[in-house]
Amino acid sequence: MYNLIDTLNNFSDSIHNILNIDRTLWMHALNYSMINFDSYIGYGQNYYLYKDEANQWNPIIWDLNMSFGSFRLTDASQQYFSGFNITQAQEMDPLTHHNYISVSPRPLLRVLFGNERYRKMYIAHIRTIIEENFLNQDYFLRGQYLQSLVDHSVQNDTNKFYSYTDFTMNLISQVSIGSSICPGISQLMDDRVNYLSSYDGYSGQPTISTISAFPSNFVTGDDVWISAYVSDATFVGLYYRNGHNQQFKLLELFDDGNHNDGFSGDGIYGCKISNCGNSVDYYLYADNDSAGVFSPERAAYEYYNIQTNLQQGDLVINELMSNNQNIVTDDSGKYEDWIELYNNTPFPISTNGLFITDTITNLLKWKLPNYIIQPDSYFIIWADEDGGQGDQHANFQLSNLGETLLLVNSDSSIIDSISYLSQFNDVSFGRTPNGTGSFSVLTPTFNANNDFPNPINEAVNTYIHIYPNPFNNSLYIDSDNELIEIRDVLGKLIYNSTNVKYINTSNWKPGVYFLSLRNQKQSVKIIKIK
Repeated sequence: MYNLIDTLNNFSDSIHNILNIDRTLWMHALNYSMINFDSYIGYGQNYYLYKDEANQWNPIIWDLNMSFGSFRLTDASQQYFSGFNITQAQEMDPLTHHNYISVSPRPLLRVLFGNERYRKMYIAHIRTIIEENFLNQDYFLRGQYLQSLVDHSVQNDTNKFYSYTDFTMNLISQVSIGSSICPGISQLMDDRVNYLSSYDGYSGQPTISTISAFPSNFVTGDDVWISAYVSDATFVGLYYRNGHNQQFKLLELFDDGNHNDGFSGDGIYGCKISNCGNSVDYYLYADNDSAGVFSPERAAYEYYNIQTNLQQGDLVINELMSNNQNIVTDDSGKYEDWIELYNNTPFPISTNGLFITDTITNLLKWKLPNYIIQPDSYFIIWADEDGGQGDQHANFQLSNLGETLLLVNSDSSIIDSISYLSQFNDVSFGRTPNGTGSFSVLTPTFNANNDFPNPINEAVNTYIHIYPNPFNNSLYIDSDNELIEIRDVLGKLIYNSTNVKYINTSNWKPGVYFLSLRNQKQSVKIIKIK
């Protein structure tokens, strides 16, 4: 983790593009609220990062069993370099690494908290954690429940590191374990709630209400206005995206009478999302000199959404393969069935709220993930009945005997459908012209334009020579001991032979054919001309 985080020193201006700020601020807010120093804020261990589909790095919270001040070995800040006592834990400054020297550098905290708005966002997350879990005593009731759940097992455990009395008392009061003192959970948190509730930036935040989108019945490509009533704010921002594989973008809202916001100075703020996709996730943030606030408060784990149905032809089933033997593998290295979707529109299309099915009596069989497909772009669904591999893996497989596929909106209205017949090995079924044409048998063009054959066939040509292509009345094949099958665009077998050198094609109709090399399990498209 350190090598990656250290690079943030050189990229402070673009940190929002590199790192998922929302998740990172939440992570630090949880750690400081619950005094979890077995973490990046203290000892700096047991934390990992992963890059998501939006190309941002996300932290993974790990190993929370030493929360609530029970881990006091620190090596980071000047103030707590040698550890801290219970009173200090109760009054731990959540901006320690901003207000004090980091003895062991914590560039992630330093860069984040160097930004005033990020500090306000961070304190706003702490407010949400405290009010939803601690101020209402929900944490204590949950602790009592968990304590009673394991009580019998603790009594009967002959290898525990503490006494049963310690177990029963530690929810409320401190206990000694060896040379260490573990704070009572409520002893720590009740006083910590009082401390944080009076912390600078915890209160005095704006209020956000009456959020609306106009027009409510928009279609893909429309401009959509977002407005909200916000009081006591000096800044109001809208963070929006079209799908999970996009980063949230920021638009500022204005109360000037020019942004579908009513009259200037009336407390109604507005902004425009131009060329809106069919689905938009968004949340609001506002701040003033004192504090910041989110709506919804758990943003960006939670967010608002506006959505409209796609029309027929907007997003199409463009290509499929039900007998993938050697063409392309999924992330696990397996040759699986696949379905290719294509965005025909000049606007981004989200798969949020869309379903695909091979069962006409169950139109909502598999819900697509909330991904964005850019104009003239593709989206692959692995039809392998293996959702454990990721959210692009459907809960059904394609039948090689032929069946019907349907792409539908959440209200079961059909966007696109296709019926296909039995396919032979390593040949796909797709639209030509790409995105708009009728279906025919194709040389596979996985995640690419159907009008231009995929370089897959280059591997074939290293073994044999097929010429001329296009051909007229004769076709020559330079190969040894190769089983040849040739089918038309409907999959009908036209020719098959072994160790063939020459084929008389004078009686064949002009058009596209597919020559299959059965031994190599490869196919190549050939074209007869008049």
